[in-house]
Amino acid sequence: MNNKSLLNQIILNIRKDTGSTHIVVLPRNISKGYVKNILRRNQIEKTEVTNLDSFIFKLNKINQEKLNTSDISFLEKVFSESNTSFDKHNITNEIENILRILDKLFLEKNILLKSNIVSHETLLNEMQKNLLSKESKIFFEIFKIWLEKSKNLETYIGNYLKLLNSKPTNVDEINFHIINIEEYEEIEKEWILKYLANNKLYKSIREKNIDSDTYIPKNINLYESFDFESQEDELEYVANDIKNIIKKNNKCNIALINNDRYFARRLRAILERNDIKYNDFGGWLLSTSSFCSYVESIINYFIIADNYINLHNIIKSPFFSPNINRKSKIDFLNNVLLMHKNNISASVSNYIKNTNDDCFKFLHKSDSNDKNYNFREFKDFIIEKLNQCNSLDALENDSAAKEFVHSLNYLNKINYDKKIKHNFEIWYKKLLNFLESRTFKSLNESSIDYTDINHALLYNYDKIYVSSMSSKNFPKKITNHFNKNNIIYNDLSINSNLEQDEYIEDFLSLSNYTDSILITSHESNSKDILTKSKFKIYLDYFLEKKQNIKTESIKYSKNNKNSNSFILDKSFLNLTYKDIEYFNTCVYCFYIQKNLPRFQFSSIEENSMLFGSSIHSILDTFSRSIQIDSTKNDLIHNLAKASDNIFKKYYLFDNSPYEIQLWYKTIPKVVDYFYTDIDKKHDIISENIVQKKLPNGITLSGRYDLKYSIGSKKFITDYKTGSFVPTKTSVVDGINLQLPFYTILESNINFAEYLFINVSKNTINKMSFSYEELTYARDVINNTTEKISQYVKDKTVLTIDEFSCGCENCEYFNSHNP
Repeated sequence: MNNKSLLNQIILNIRKDTGSTHIVVLPRNISKGYVKNILRRNQIEKTEVTNLDSFIFKLNKINQEKLNTSDISFLEKVFSESNTSFDKHNITNEIENILRILDKLFLEKNILLKSNIVSHETLLNEMQKNLLSKESKIFFEIFKIWLEKSKNLETYIGNYLKLLNSKPTNVDEINFHIINIEEYEEIEKEWILKYLANNKLYKSIREKNIDSDTYIPKNINLYESFDFESQEDELEYVANDIKNIIKKNNKCNIALINNDRYFARRLRAILERNDIKYNDFGGWLLSTSSFCSYVESIINYFIIADNYINLHNIIKSPFFSPNINRKSKIDFLNNVLLMHKNNISASVSNYIKNTNDDCFKFLHKSDSNDKNYNFREFKDFIIEKLNQCNSLDALENDSAAKEFVHSLNYLNKINYDKKIKHNFEIWYKKLLNFLESRTFKSLNESSIDYTDINHALLYNYDKIYVSSMSSKNFPKKITNHFNKNNIIYNDLSINSNLEQDEYIEDFLSLSNYTDSILITSHESNSKDILTKSKFKIYLDYFLEKKQNIKTESIKYSKNNKNSNSFILDKSFLNLTYKDIEYFNTCVYCFYIQKNLPRFQFSSIEENSMLFGSSIHSILDTFSRSIQIDSTKNDLIHNLAKASDNIFKKYYLFDNSPYEIQLWYKTIPKVVDYFYTDIDKKHDIISENIVQKKLPNGITLSGRYDLKYSIGSKKFITDYKTGSFVPTKTSVVDGINLQLPFYTILESNINFAEYLFINVSKNTINKMSFSYEELTYARDVINNTTEKISQYVKDKTVLTIDEFSCGCENCEYFNSHNP
């Protein structure tokens, strides 16, 4: 680690002069929480960390928060009023974005109207001349209003500019540590340099001239680069690497960087299971927290629709009435469903009102919400419902719940005007929109930080992990949704779209402040096929050039023995549909899959597959209980009962995944599949192993999930609970062979089908094929078995060669294909 980072320099300078007062001043794009935590970890406890505007307001004893709240409240009122030019434009959700643009514009141009620096009329003329788009015209109207409000410096930016144009007092004895002064506006830079005499300026080393033909990234030896097929593989590798480092040194400073929140959540969960925690300064999106989802369910139930779905989401939440046992909750939900004849959309409030179970009576919805209320009444309504649900403890013990309360209080300040009234449904929408822009932080006694490139450049880390490096995630894009184009042009140009917030120069600069960097990516996240980030492509180019030198020497040392030969013995006469798929893709993959020990799934994949296995077991048990005279309620009861029993076998009560809750919500839709034509169904067989010996000596073996008949027609079904969804074309064309394979094992089948069960989306979809549609795919299977049989009979020597464009799994290609 050749260079001292900004924060390490600051720490060193503070330690040299512990008797003085020190203040660290940050630009707005750096987290105060992050810097404070780094200082605290280095036993720097009393140093103030602040932004320049916050310091100036505090110095002059002006309440900055009150000014900000007043600005937002003012625009909220203006945009909410009817019969205005804003009434038809949905911009009330963009108030903070608009204010940020206004503040930046005023700061750039030092627009201080009371001091007559720029006249009102000149500004309006200049603005109007340069506004070209429809959005700009909207902004022009807002700008006119803001100029009028700013005449007497009543705004945050007006007060800030006034203070920036005046000399401060009582700062001579303070040592200021100014980070990245180049990121401030000109008037702010001038004020710092003119009035903060005891200042030290700190700037990170940034890579330059990377487009030069002669440029080579510094410290290339510090990098390791890996690509993985799946997100799960990448997660497991990164998590294991972190675990190994922590075992060697539990005080090791580690930075985790990725712009994929789902990846971050999964990594966090894996590490926490190994008692490894990290600090998150970027914050989780508040609307995605389990507590906010719970509150959303409560509001949905009492304001939008008091149906079974919303009731289910409330009662199944861990925040709901912890004093009521799980069995009582499930029994109550089952009774509600039974009494409403499985109509999950019907109102359940009247049933709850008349139930004998006092534990749940408060869930009766007493009145309509057509009346208008101020925000304080809406806030009180939410708190009251949380109290009735015995959930107030979470407000003290859950970090997201605390932030939710802060959000309620903040919105209450903004909407303090008692004249602003809406019905609960409108307040609810405003709350949801607000939560979409808010995050909550997670801080622990840890030396591992989940952060970003911008912050990782501030501190010396022993190792940096940059993960999930797809083009979707790097460079990170932050978009101001108020406007897709620049709203102001020419001399008054500002960019309302902050795109490419991370630059490749910054990414490459990370190596200046660390001992080791691991960069990783994955090709698929089970939903999308991802392309690699240009950041990683760029660095991999240099790493590959370095690697090629080693590769050449290895080739010669092996005397160019890059071929391999093998013979298929009689064990290859027993085949599954997967074996045939492997053979048709790559003969060597087929060979090694049959000969090597069964692939050991990682703990992550096993945990993921466990849920799918449990669902298959549940449906096996359930399908065996189906009777021709079963009612739909009977089936729902039987499937729920089978689920309870099987989940007990598969999971510990305290270690059950969230998918289980989602599965119970999906039960009515699963039952619909089985209940359709129930009076005509017969010969139902579940989880059956079948074998068939072909004339060529091959034995085919398979296990189907369900077989049944409707009249004279016979059906065979395979359940799919994972993310893999084959296309209809891939089945018909003989690429995905499972269903065609079953129609060979059971030659009297008329229809073969997949049943896709997606508990996350609460959907059940069926993909069905007639026997005739699968004719070509069966021919593919029969032709393949003929070829394999001949290879075994003739003891054909199959040769494969190593080749750069060979199979993506084994890097070989078939050189002998009789």
